[in-house]
Amino acid sequence: MPFSNVIGQERIIKLIKNSLKDGRIAHAYLFVGPDGIGKTMVAKTLAQALNCPRADSDACGRCPDCRRIEKLSHPDVNWVRPAGLSRQIGIDDIRGLRRQISLKPYQSRKKVYLIMEADRMTAQASNALLKTLEEPPADSILILISSHPSSLFPTIVSRCQMMRFSPLSPKRIEDYLVKKLNLSPNKARLLSLLSEGRLGKALSLQEKAVWEEREKILNLGSQISHQDDLEKLLQVAEKMLELTSNFREKLEERLKDELREVEGVFSKEQIGEIKKEKMAFLSGETRRKVGEILDIIIGYYRDLLVFKEGGEIINLDRKEEIEKRAVSVSSQAVSKIIKSIEETKGFIERNVNLRLSLEAMTMKIAEELEYARGSSS
Repeated sequence: MPFSNVIGQERIIKLIKNSLKDGRIAHAYLFVGPDGIGKTMVAKTLAQALNCPRADSDACGRCPDCRRIEKLSHPDVNWVRPAGLSRQIGIDDIRGLRRQISLKPYQSRKKVYLIMEADRMTAQASNALLKTLEEPPADSILILISSHPSSLFPTIVSRCQMMRFSPLSPKRIEDYLVKKLNLSPNKARLLSLLSEGRLGKALSLQEKAVWEEREKILNLGSQISHQDDLEKLLQVAEKMLELTSNFREKLEERLKDELREVEGVFSKEQIGEIKKEKMAFLSGETRRKVGEILDIIIGYYRDLLVFKEGGEIINLDRKEEIEKRAVSVSSQAVSKIIKSIEETKGFIERNVNLRLSLEAMTMKIAEELEYARGSSS
């Protein structure tokens, strides 16, 4: 598709188009920014523009080359993604890339290699890629895509042209959702604010399962009261654990299927190592999921704080509820609640017991609400 179809990122697109026009394309790029912000879309369009025979410094989106790249079936455009139970990019993946990159393009001007979630490369894989970056073939382009560039080797970062993708304004996302998806202005406004500048996140929030989970999480976090006894608070923590357990069980089933596929292929010792990797991956993804749950609750309490200061809240569908609650709680108490939730996120990232962390958090929130009862800033 043409660069004009990309929403936002005008500065980056201008730089890329100028480089295409002047024939000064870098041998390696590093696209960084949050998930859902447009990195992969721009990377794919760049791959099309490099090989499109019809458009000048752009992609037509209609020729056979552009269509094959869009469908991920072009022989000269290769994707490297985290795979297996460990969800990592291993040495064998990069060795395969190095073998392919040494060959001439099959049918196009340039061979393009897109490395998704590049920060998931193992140390061995990173070292192997480094050798390619030091002596890149003239007819090949590498595009590394990452949401966590700090996890990459500094030597890899230094050998790539980094492009930082910026969040879109809520208005840009709102207009897109209204014009392209025919959403109502109110729904589009709500999704644009919740998206944190990421069009991909705004689109995912339209999914019924994602929206219903958000509702459950907001109900749990917002219904904690100073009147709750210990049993009620422990029940709130238990329900948060249930959401996490459901996520973990679904992921575990998927990983079990993958494990069954490799049984009989690897030795018993190798299977044992793969299982260890699986447990490490499950643990990491579970912590990430808890972080997402707590971020939604933090967003609710930040809205209380913002409303008290006269700003615009994000959870517009909870506006009446937030207005009522803001009257009976002080800004100081809300700030302490937010701090407590953020501390809980930190504990969980450091592998502190999940249940105990969530139970302590719910009790701390109730305690702060008790102190703040009847007061306002």
